[in-house]
Amino acid sequence: MKIGIDIDGTITAAPPLFSVLTRALRKEGHEVVIVTFRDKGYRKETEEELKTLGVEYDKLVMGNQVANFPWKAKQVLKYNLDAFFEDSLEVIEEIKKVKPHCKTFHVRGWF
Repeated sequence: MKIGIDIDGTITAAPPLFSVLTRALRKEGHEVVIVTFRDKGYRKETEEELKTLGVEYDKLVMGNQVANFPWKAKQVLKYNLDAFFEDSLEVIEEIKKVKPHCKTFHVRGWF
């Protein structure tokens, strides 16, 4: 499976959980794709933060200052993600429009 995970409000809401989850998923052969609105200009800082949090991944997809909800949903389609962890209901609704069979997990309120 290909699993997508947002950073801000998702990974940052429960770093230990996503550290364990990403390691376990990759160990079992699943692909982890981090998809964030963060500007590409902050790639190095973002990679360092994910490393510090213990989050493992196969691909880091970054947006820019004009990234919006449909942009993130398009990344789910582009990378053919089977599941996505996200804190924004607006993004989840956009994902459902472009890829209805993608399993979405609303992170807000879990912690």
